[in-house]
Amino acid sequence: MDKKYDALFTPWKIGNVEIKNRIVMCSMGGTCLFGFAEPNHWDEEAAKLILEVAKTIAG
Repeated sequence: MDKKYDALFTPWKIGNVEIKNRIVMCSMGGTCLFGFAEPNHWDEEAAKLILEVAKTIAG
């Protein structure tokens, strides 16, 4: 891998929390002002998906 990406794999501290690398998953919510009215905007399944991704990444 190109050396210019090495910083992505170093720890990062935010307050009292240390993240093992600098790769993050952004929010998957929409940007629509009335997104709450969309049938599949946000639900328990979406929360479960994010939790599973976090567990997988955390190892």
